[in-house]
Order: sequence, then structure tokens, then C-alpha cells
Amino acid sequence: MNTGMQDAFNLTRKLALVSHGLCQPEPLLSSYSIERSHIAKLILEFTGKATVASIMHGSVKQYSRNHVASLIFGFALVTHTMTNVLSEITVGYSDRPLNAHTQHAHAGVKRGKRAPIRQNEPPVGSVDAPRFALFADFGKMPAGLMQKFSGLLEAAPGTPFSPHSLSLVRPDGYVALSTKSGDWSAVEAYLDQFYRGQDGWLPPE
Repeated sequence: MNTGMQDAFNLTRKLALVSHGLCQPEPLLSSYSIERSHIAKLILEFTGKATVASIMHGSVKQYSRNHVASLIFGFALVTHTMTNVLSEITVGYSDRPLNAHTQHAHAGVKRGKRAPIRQNEPPVGSVDAPRFALFADFGKMPAGLMQKFSGLLEAAPGTPFSPHSLSLVRPDGYVALSTKSGDWSAVEAYLDQFYRGQDGWLPPE
């Protein structure tokens, strides 16, 4: 169930960007299978091992399993970690094609990981249409960048997640680009792969 919800969460925003004429189809749509098939494989391996352990036969094996399980799950950290794994809250897309590889990777926020959700600030992707979101110091932003990508970017940029950082977050809340403050060329290069001009892109009938 959790995997299915995450599948829908990943795919619907990509389909919306394309169907609304905001993005060209590739490389956006093909990234769905690449990102989610890897997660499904990990989940199946994990649940397979759990199933094998749960159906053990023999009193000695069952006693050992129950004793070890009660010991391990008695730790709050283990329980918390297992909850995050099964709910897929900690799912990330590190080393996937939609992540930007910049010369100035910033250590504060990792690409492919969920972007921080801060108090009194709406999560990325909660607006009416899917948009990427910038979190940066906008004092030295090149003129015209927001206008050029107005169809792809949220109109209200956010403050940096950490000092001297610049982050671009996908509509599904995952960090696409993390670099040093002022590295606007990396932002433009990343968005250019999806950009289809001021008039947008309309799928063929």
C-alpha cells in the first residue's frame, strides 16, 4: 500500500507537468520507472526476508526468532527506523537521473533526499500546479531567470535551507540540486533540460 501511494506521488506530478504543457516529456517521464523500480526491489527483498522469518518451523527456530525479535524491537531507535522504512518516509532518490551533479555540491542538503519542511512554510508541491521551488539568496539572481522559467518555478522563492546554499526542489518535495549560493548557472542548466519556451509545450492530439 505504501509503495503504491509513493508510486502515485512520484508519477502524478510528472504527468501533470507534461500534460499542462510545462515540461517536455523526456527525461521526466522515463525517470519514473528508474526511480520507483529500485525502491520496489528493495521493499520486496525486505518483505521476503521478513516473511521467511515469520514462517519458521521448529520450536528452537521459533524460540530463537521470538527472543531475538523481542530484544531488538525493545529499542526505540530500531522501532522508529523500522516504521520509517515500512512507511517509506525515508525513501530517497540518490544517484538517479533527475539529480543535478554540480561542481559545488553543498553538504547541508543532499540531492535525492526529502527537502526539509519548515514551520509556517507550505511544503513544496502544495500549490495548485506542480512547480519546482528555489531556496536561495536572491540578491544576485541573474535578471530574467524567474521570468524565463515562470512555468516551471514557484513564484514565491524560499530562504536558503542553510547558509551559503542554493537548493532546487522537485514538485514532489525531493532535492534536485544542491550547490553553493550564487551558482545560478547550475540552476539554469538543470531547468533547460525541461524547458520548452515561453509558450510552453502541448502534447500531440
